[in-house]
Amino acid sequence: MKRVLSLLMVLIVVAGCARKKTEDEYLGLAREAKSKGEILEAIKYERDLIKYYPRSEKIREYETQFVDDLIKAAEVDTTDKRLLFYNEAIQVADEFDKVKASVARLRLGMLLEKSNKTKADEVFNQISKRELETIASLELGEQKYENALKCYSTLINRYPDDTSAYKWYFMLGFINNEYFQRTDEAKQYFKVVFEKYPQSELADDAKFLYENAGKNLEEVIFSAAKKEEKPKPTTKK
Repeated sequence: MKRVLSLLMVLIVVAGCARKKTEDEYLGLAREAKSKGEILEAIKYERDLIKYYPRSEKIREYETQFVDDLIKAAEVDTTDKRLLFYNEAIQVADEFDKVKASVARLRLGMLLEKSNKTKADEVFNQISKRELETIASLELGEQKYENALKCYSTLINRYPDDTSAYKWYFMLGFINNEYFQRTDEAKQYFKVVFEKYPQSELADDAKFLYENAGKNLEEVIFSAAKKEEKPKPTTKK
């Protein structure tokens, strides 16, 4: 009996060793999977890489890539796994990058809003003001315009009397006007800026955009510049 148990233990150890690969092997397999567009397969290898090599000098690099890929996987997945991907991204990123964790929280909250607004609000409330401002810019950079709108509207709802509120109203107007052609909504936000915050540095810009909402701004600016051009004085011969 003891010999049987000993043999089983050996087999378990051997099987465990066979499953564990080298750091470079996991990294290579993850990269290969991503090159083929197999993001879920890549995540499996990255998860094992972090699990088996937590003391690697590149662990933060691995974790950062893992979080980014979890968020990407959640964006393309069409099943309930999306919630799991976002939650895992939050759990991992909370240990080393609060902004990345907040990006995942924002997108998780926007996903939950469709079915559970109360739960979504709980998730949004975990994102600080500073993080909301930061990820608004990040989402704009990634052309996630609805996500950026969510950040600014959340800021206004949560901090209506903040000294930066006029900037948030302006950005809501700008995004709606520039990227969605929602002229009426954009004008409402611009109007708040120049009426409620007339002394702010954005008041004149907001009024200009309000008056020209929905128009081609390049043409408007060019036309205005032409009107301001003064005729060159003629010299008498």
